[in-house]
Amino acid sequence: MRPSLAVIFLIGFLALPAGVSGLGHDQVQFTFRQKLDHYDFNGAFNVTADPQVVWQVLTDYNHFSNFISNMHCHIRQQDGNDLLVQQTVGGGFLFIREEIKGLLKVHEDPFTALSLREISQKSFKLYQGLWKIKPDPSGNSAVVTYELEAEKNSFTPHFVTADLFRQSTEDLMVEMKREIERREVKKQKEALALSKN
Repeated sequence: MRPSLAVIFLIGFLALPAGVSGLGHDQVQFTFRQKLDHYDFNGAFNVTADPQVVWQVLTDYNHFSNFISNMHCHIRQQDGNDLLVQQTVGGGFLFIREEIKGLLKVHEDPFTALSLREISQKSFKLYQGLWKIKPDPSGNSAVVTYELEAEKNSFTPHFVTADLFRQSTEDLMVEMKREIERREVKKQKEALALSKN
Protein backbone atom coordinates (compact mmCIF):
# COMPACT_ATOMS: atom_id res chain seq x y z
CA MET A 1 0.00 0.00 0.00
CA ARG A 2 2.07 2.73 -1.24
CA PRO A 3 0.72 5.65 -3.15
CA SER A 4 1.87 5.53 -6.72
CA LEU A 5 2.13 8.70 -8.62
CA ALA A 6 1.86 8.83 -12.09
CA VAL A 7 2.62 11.21 -15.22
CA ILE A 8 3.07 13.38 -13.98
CA PHE A 9 2.52 14.04 -10.48
CA LEU A 10 4.57 11.27 -9.09
CA ILE A 11 6.11 10.85 -5.78
CA GLY A 12 7.88 7.82 -4.68
CA PHE A 13 11.22 6.16 -4.20
CA LEU A 14 13.83 4.13 -2.30
CA ALA A 15 16.67 6.39 -1.27
CA LEU A 16 19.73 5.66 -3.35
CA PRO A 17 23.02 7.42 -2.75
CA ALA A 18 23.87 10.13 -5.27
CA GLY A 19 25.24 8.72 -8.48
CA VAL A 20 23.81 5.24 -8.08
CA SER A 21 21.88 3.91 -11.06
CA GLY A 22 19.59 0.93 -11.23
CA LEU A 23 18.14 -1.33 -13.84
CA GLY A 24 14.64 -1.95 -12.62
CA HIS A 25 11.93 -4.41 -13.49
CA ASP A 26 10.84 -4.27 -17.11
CA GLN A 27 14.20 -2.71 -18.00
CA VAL A 28 13.68 0.80 -16.67
CA GLN A 29 17.00 2.44 -15.93
CA PHE A 30 17.24 5.36 -13.51
CA THR A 31 19.30 7.44 -11.15
CA PHE A 32 17.98 9.05 -7.99
CA ARG A 33 19.57 11.74 -5.88
CA GLN A 34 18.43 13.22 -2.60
CA LYS A 35 19.73 16.31 -0.85
CA LEU A 36 17.70 17.03 2.27
CA ASP A 37 14.13 17.64 1.00
CA HIS A 38 15.16 17.98 -2.66
CA TYR A 39 14.77 14.97 -4.99
CA ASP A 40 16.05 14.40 -8.53
CA PHE A 41 14.98 11.41 -10.61
CA ASN A 42 16.21 10.60 -14.13
CA GLY A 43 14.85 7.51 -15.85
CA ALA A 44 14.80 5.91 -19.29
CA PHE A 45 13.51 2.87 -21.10
CA ASN A 46 13.62 1.43 -24.62
CA VAL A 47 10.38 0.36 -26.19
CA THR A 48 9.63 -1.35 -29.49
CA ALA A 49 6.68 0.75 -30.59
CA ASP A 50 5.63 3.43 -33.01
CA PRO A 51 6.56 6.82 -31.46
CA GLN A 52 2.97 7.92 -32.12
CA VAL A 53 1.76 5.15 -29.80
CA VAL A 54 4.25 6.33 -27.18
CA TRP A 55 2.87 9.86 -27.45
CA GLN A 56 -0.74 8.67 -27.22
CA VAL A 57 0.01 6.92 -23.92
CA LEU A 58 1.98 9.79 -22.37
CA THR A 59 -0.81 12.25 -23.14
CA ASP A 60 -3.83 10.07 -22.32
CA TYR A 61 -4.39 12.06 -19.10
CA ASN A 62 -8.09 11.36 -18.70
CA HIS A 63 -7.47 7.60 -18.76
CA PHE A 64 -4.31 7.32 -16.64
CA SER A 65 -6.32 5.59 -13.92
CA ASN A 66 -6.87 2.67 -16.34
CA PHE A 67 -3.17 1.78 -16.39
CA ILE A 68 -1.38 3.76 -13.66
CA SER A 69 -1.88 2.63 -10.07
CA ASN A 70 -3.67 4.96 -7.65
CA MET A 71 -3.74 7.94 -10.00
CA HIS A 72 -6.70 9.87 -11.32
CA CYS A 73 -6.49 12.98 -13.45
CA HIS A 74 -8.48 14.99 -15.93
CA ILE A 75 -7.88 17.90 -18.25
CA ARG A 76 -9.37 21.05 -16.75
CA GLN A 77 -8.36 23.41 -19.52
CA GLN A 78 -6.60 23.24 -22.88
CA ASP A 79 -5.31 25.97 -25.16
CA GLY A 80 -3.48 24.39 -28.07
CA ASN A 81 -0.43 22.63 -26.67
CA ASP A 82 -0.85 24.10 -23.18
CA LEU A 83 -3.01 22.33 -20.61
CA LEU A 84 -4.03 22.39 -16.98
CA VAL A 85 -4.38 18.86 -15.62
CA GLN A 86 -5.93 18.11 -12.24
CA GLN A 87 -4.31 15.14 -10.59
CA THR A 88 -5.08 13.10 -7.51
CA VAL A 89 -2.67 10.44 -6.33
CA GLY A 90 -3.38 8.23 -3.37
CA GLY A 91 -2.99 4.97 -1.62
CA GLY A 92 -4.01 3.30 1.56
CA PHE A 93 -4.25 0.25 3.75
CA LEU A 94 -7.49 -1.14 5.15
CA PHE A 95 -9.57 1.90 6.15
CA ILE A 96 -6.76 4.47 6.04
CA ARG A 97 -6.31 6.44 2.83
CA GLU A 98 -3.95 9.27 1.96
CA GLU A 99 -4.23 11.52 -1.10
CA ILE A 100 -2.26 14.30 -2.75
CA LYS A 101 -4.01 16.66 -5.12
CA GLY A 102 -2.14 18.81 -7.59
CA LEU A 103 -2.67 21.08 -10.57
CA LEU A 104 -0.22 20.51 -13.37
CA LYS A 105 0.65 23.07 -15.99
CA VAL A 106 1.59 20.99 -19.01
CA HIS A 107 3.21 22.02 -22.29
CA GLU A 108 3.30 19.56 -25.18
CA ASP A 109 5.73 19.47 -28.10
CA PRO A 110 3.84 16.80 -30.06
CA PHE A 111 5.65 13.47 -30.48
CA THR A 112 8.83 14.95 -28.98
CA ALA A 113 8.51 16.23 -25.42
CA LEU A 114 6.11 16.97 -22.60
CA SER A 115 6.96 19.31 -19.71
CA LEU A 116 4.96 19.71 -16.53
CA ARG A 117 4.99 21.89 -13.44
CA GLU A 118 2.79 21.68 -10.36
CA ILE A 119 1.46 25.20 -9.79
CA SER A 120 -0.74 25.03 -6.68
CA GLN A 121 2.29 24.43 -4.39
CA LYS A 122 -0.06 22.86 -1.86
CA SER A 123 2.15 19.82 -1.29
CA PHE A 124 5.50 20.74 -2.85
CA LYS A 125 7.67 23.84 -3.00
CA LEU A 126 8.89 22.61 -6.39
CA TYR A 127 7.54 19.88 -8.64
CA GLN A 128 8.51 19.79 -12.31
CA GLY A 129 9.16 17.11 -14.86
CA LEU A 130 10.04 16.47 -18.49
CA TRP A 131 9.22 13.47 -20.70
CA LYS A 132 11.14 13.08 -23.96
CA ILE A 133 10.69 10.67 -26.87
CA LYS A 134 13.76 9.88 -28.95
CA PRO A 135 12.68 7.77 -31.95
CA ASP A 136 15.00 5.27 -33.56
CA PRO A 137 15.71 6.16 -37.23
CA SER A 138 13.77 3.02 -38.22
CA GLY A 139 10.62 4.48 -36.66
CA ASN A 140 9.89 1.14 -34.98
CA SER A 141 11.24 1.91 -31.53
CA ALA A 142 12.10 4.77 -29.21
CA VAL A 143 13.94 5.71 -26.06
CA VAL A 144 11.66 7.40 -23.55
CA THR A 145 13.22 9.51 -20.81
CA TYR A 146 11.71 11.15 -17.74
CA GLU A 147 13.29 13.78 -15.52
CA LEU A 148 11.59 14.78 -12.29
CA GLU A 149 12.69 17.37 -9.74
CA ALA A 150 10.79 17.97 -6.52
CA GLU A 151 11.27 19.77 -3.24
CA LYS A 152 9.08 19.26 -0.21
CA ASN A 153 7.52 22.10 1.78
CA SER A 154 5.88 22.35 5.20
CA PHE A 155 2.59 21.07 3.73
CA THR A 156 4.03 17.92 2.16
CA PRO A 157 2.24 14.89 3.68
CA HIS A 158 4.33 12.94 6.18
CA PHE A 159 4.13 9.74 4.13
CA VAL A 160 6.06 11.29 1.21
CA THR A 161 9.56 9.97 1.87
CA ALA A 162 12.58 9.62 -0.38
CA ASP A 163 11.95 5.87 -0.50
CA LEU A 164 8.37 6.37 -1.60
CA PHE A 165 9.28 9.05 -4.11
CA ARG A 166 11.87 6.93 -5.86
CA GLN A 167 9.82 3.75 -5.96
CA SER A 168 6.62 5.45 -7.14
CA THR A 169 8.37 7.21 -9.99
CA GLU A 170 10.07 4.00 -11.10
CA ASP A 171 6.69 2.24 -10.96
CA LEU A 172 5.17 5.02 -13.04
CA MET A 173 7.72 4.47 -15.80
CA VAL A 174 7.20 0.70 -15.72
CA GLU A 175 3.42 1.11 -16.04
CA MET A 176 3.82 3.60 -18.89
CA LYS A 177 6.11 1.16 -20.71
CA ARG A 178 3.70 -1.74 -20.26
CA GLU A 179 0.78 0.28 -21.60
CA ILE A 180 2.80 1.42 -24.62
CA GLU A 181 3.69 -2.20 -25.38
CA ARG A 182 0.08 -3.33 -24.89
CA ARG A 183 -1.24 -0.71 -27.32
CA GLU A 184 1.47 -1.45 -29.87
CA VAL A 185 0.52 -5.15 -29.87
CA LYS A 186 -3.14 -4.23 -30.24
CA LYS A 187 -2.34 -1.88 -33.13
CA GLN A 188 -0.33 -4.58 -34.93
CA LYS A 189 -3.09 -7.17 -34.46
CA GLU A 190 -5.68 -4.76 -35.87
CA ALA A 191 -3.45 -3.98 -38.85
CA LEU A 192 -2.96 -7.71 -39.49
CA ALA A 193 -6.70 -8.34 -39.32
CA LEU A 194 -7.37 -5.54 -41.80
CA SER A 195 -4.74 -6.89 -44.20
CA LYS A 196 -6.53 -10.24 -44.29
CA ASN A 197 -9.86 -8.70 -45.27
